[in-house]
Amino acid sequence: MILYHNKNCSKSRECLSILSKEKVNFKVRDYMKENLTLNEIKHLIENLKSDLKEVIRDKKLFNTTDIIDKVELSYHLYEFPKNMQRPIFFNGKNYFICRPPEIVKKLL
Repeated sequence: MILYHNKNCSKSRECLSILSKEKVNFKVRDYMKENLTLNEIKHLIENLKSDLKEVIRDKKLFNTTDIIDKVELSYHLYEFPKNMQRPIFFNGKNYFICRPPEIVKKLL
Protein backbone atom coordinates (compact mmCIF):
# COMPACT_ATOMS: atom_id res chain seq x y z
CA MET A 1 0.00 0.00 0.00
CA ILE A 2 1.19 3.49 -0.84
CA LEU A 3 0.14 6.94 0.27
CA TYR A 4 0.85 9.56 -2.39
CA HIS A 5 1.62 12.40 -0.06
CA ASN A 6 2.43 16.10 -0.14
CA LYS A 7 3.83 17.24 3.20
CA ASN A 8 2.53 20.78 2.56
CA CYS A 9 -1.07 19.61 2.40
CA SER A 10 -3.04 19.40 5.65
CA LYS A 11 -5.39 16.70 4.30
CA SER A 12 -2.42 14.63 3.25
CA ARG A 13 -0.83 14.99 6.69
CA GLU A 14 -4.15 13.96 8.30
CA CYS A 15 -4.31 10.84 6.13
CA LEU A 16 -0.70 9.99 7.02
CA SER A 17 -1.57 10.35 10.70
CA ILE A 18 -4.62 8.07 10.39
CA LEU A 19 -2.61 5.35 8.67
CA SER A 20 0.16 5.60 11.26
CA LYS A 21 -2.31 5.40 14.17
CA GLU A 22 -3.97 2.36 12.59
CA LYS A 23 -0.50 0.75 12.36
CA VAL A 24 -0.94 0.04 8.67
CA ASN A 25 2.06 -1.25 6.77
CA PHE A 26 2.39 1.24 3.90
CA LYS A 27 4.91 3.31 2.00
CA VAL A 28 4.87 7.07 1.71
CA ARG A 29 5.53 8.51 -1.71
CA ASP A 30 6.28 12.23 -1.51
CA TYR A 31 5.57 12.88 -5.16
CA MET A 32 6.66 16.51 -4.89
CA LYS A 33 10.16 15.40 -3.87
CA GLU A 34 10.35 12.39 -6.14
CA ASN A 35 8.26 13.05 -9.24
CA LEU A 36 6.00 10.34 -10.53
CA THR A 37 6.92 8.89 -13.89
CA LEU A 38 4.51 9.25 -16.77
CA ASN A 39 3.82 5.50 -16.58
CA GLU A 40 3.00 5.76 -12.85
CA ILE A 41 0.55 8.57 -13.57
CA LYS A 42 -1.07 6.60 -16.38
CA HIS A 43 -1.42 3.60 -14.04
CA LEU A 44 -2.97 5.84 -11.38
CA ILE A 45 -5.49 7.30 -13.83
CA GLU A 46 -6.42 3.89 -15.26
CA ASN A 47 -6.99 2.43 -11.79
CA LEU A 48 -8.52 5.43 -10.02
CA LYS A 49 -11.76 4.49 -8.29
CA SER A 50 -12.59 8.08 -7.39
CA ASP A 51 -14.20 10.41 -9.91
CA LEU A 52 -11.59 11.17 -12.55
CA LYS A 53 -12.49 14.86 -12.49
CA GLU A 54 -11.44 15.00 -8.85
CA VAL A 55 -7.80 14.14 -9.58
CA ILE A 56 -7.22 17.76 -10.66
CA ARG A 57 -6.87 20.38 -7.93
CA ASP A 58 -7.04 23.60 -9.94
CA LYS A 59 -9.77 23.31 -12.56
CA LYS A 60 -8.61 26.59 -14.13
CA LEU A 61 -5.30 25.01 -15.14
CA PHE A 62 -6.99 22.02 -16.70
CA ASN A 63 -10.65 22.02 -17.75
CA THR A 64 -12.16 18.81 -16.42
CA THR A 65 -15.68 19.30 -17.75
CA ASP A 66 -14.95 17.14 -20.78
CA ILE A 67 -12.21 14.73 -19.81
CA ILE A 68 -12.04 12.50 -22.83
CA ASP A 69 -8.35 11.95 -23.25
CA LYS A 70 -6.69 10.24 -20.29
CA VAL A 71 -3.33 10.60 -22.03
CA GLU A 72 -3.70 14.39 -22.09
CA LEU A 73 -4.63 14.32 -18.41
CA SER A 74 -1.58 12.15 -17.68
CA TYR A 75 0.74 14.58 -19.41
CA HIS A 76 -0.80 17.49 -17.53
CA LEU A 77 -0.18 15.83 -14.16
CA TYR A 78 3.32 14.88 -15.22
CA GLU A 79 4.08 18.48 -16.15
CA PHE A 80 2.22 20.01 -13.18
CA PRO A 81 2.49 17.58 -10.24
CA LYS A 82 1.22 20.24 -7.82
CA ASN A 83 -2.12 20.07 -9.60
CA MET A 84 -2.70 16.45 -8.60
CA GLN A 85 -5.27 16.11 -5.84
CA ARG A 86 -4.01 14.66 -2.60
CA PRO A 87 -3.84 12.53 -0.68
CA ILE A 88 -4.19 9.50 -2.91
CA PHE A 89 -4.08 6.03 -1.39
CA PHE A 90 -3.13 2.92 -3.36
CA ASN A 91 -4.35 -0.31 -1.75
CA GLY A 92 -2.31 -2.54 -4.04
CA LYS A 93 -4.97 -2.68 -6.72
CA ASN A 94 -6.78 0.65 -6.97
CA TYR A 95 -6.20 4.33 -6.22
CA PHE A 96 -8.54 6.46 -4.12
CA ILE A 97 -8.60 10.18 -3.44
CA CYS A 98 -8.90 10.49 0.33
CA ARG A 99 -10.84 13.68 0.76
CA PRO A 100 -11.84 13.76 3.50
CA PRO A 101 -8.86 11.84 4.88
CA GLU A 102 -11.08 9.54 6.98
CA ILE A 103 -12.03 7.72 3.77
CA VAL A 104 -8.77 5.82 4.10
CA LYS A 105 -10.18 3.89 7.09
CA LYS A 106 -12.77 2.26 4.82
CA LEU A 107 -10.03 1.13 2.45
CA LEU A 108 -8.04 -0.85 5.00
